[in-house]
Amino acid sequence: MRCVNVTILGDKDFVAKLGKKGTVSDISMYNFKDSKYAFTFVCPEKYPERIQPLCQSLNMADVALLVVSKLDKQLGETVVALDSAGVKNGFIVIQGNDVIPEQLAPLFKGTVIENYKFLGGTTGEMMETLSALLPEKNDLPAKVPIDHFFNVKGVGTVVLGVVKRGKINVHDEPIVYPIGKKIFVRSIQIHDADMEHGEVGDRVGLALKGIEADELDRGYVIAPEGTLRAGQDFKAQFKVSKYCRDGIKKGDRLMVSIGLQVKSASVSDIDRKELLKAGESGVVSIKTDAPTCFEKDEPMMIVRADAKDLRVVGGGRIL
Repeated sequence: MRCVNVTILGDKDFVAKLGKKGTVSDISMYNFKDSKYAFTFVCPEKYPERIQPLCQSLNMADVALLVVSKLDKQLGETVVALDSAGVKNGFIVIQGNDVIPEQLAPLFKGTVIENYKFLGGTTGEMMETLSALLPEKNDLPAKVPIDHFFNVKGVGTVVLGVVKRGKINVHDEPIVYPIGKKIFVRSIQIHDADMEHGEVGDRVGLALKGIEADELDRGYVIAPEGTLRAGQDFKAQFKVSKYCRDGIKKGDRLMVSIGLQVKSASVSDIDRKELLKAGESGVVSIKTDAPTCFEKDEPMMIVRADAKDLRVVGGGRIL
């Protein structure tokens, strides 16, 4: 049974109403499965203390569920992050009596959230609505970003991740990007059941041969050789959020989020400009401190993890 991956934002307790706790770290996973549905609910456990789990959780989402109980700084930053990451599929759940939809309209205006629908009713009714957003199968090359990894005695290296594209099969020999290491897929599990393959939307556990757990990092991607780019330099068409007062300038030190990778980086150039101000767009050249993997048109986001107010600078697409 294929799965819908739902990122829950705004209320860490809400996710426990929807599924059973699974993998827990700075990002927590809750799972739900019955005869009709299969869901993985993703919660950025260490947000707002750290911005990185929010970036990574957004990039795991087929659909976002924004839970609103009050108007505060965290809600504002979450809205800017959703918009910068371009998460177009989403719903809004209002909890409590302190917020009404009319209060949210000015905050959401001009962002992707403007098109989110309000979601209510019983848990079963919510599941029914969310299940309609099951990602479509495709025949593109497989792509599995790694979100957790560890060594299992008697099994070896095991990685967890969601199949974002194509199909991954037992006995495939893909590459781990960006390190370029060839591996062998020994076995695949989905919801604790052994499977011969995993398709788009499936949250898979892959037992791998040819690599050790200490060689991996969150955000590394399993994909066929030659299907992704790897390096430390790329260009992107980028838009600064209208709420980011400082903008970005050549030479700035910051962090770039691509998929589940959040890397320290610098702005090496801005095409025909020295500065991009709030709300402005342009082509930026980014140099990451460590090797990164990416592909053309892949979404990217820039954040300042140590900023005292809004940490999200903006988002764009890799050229």
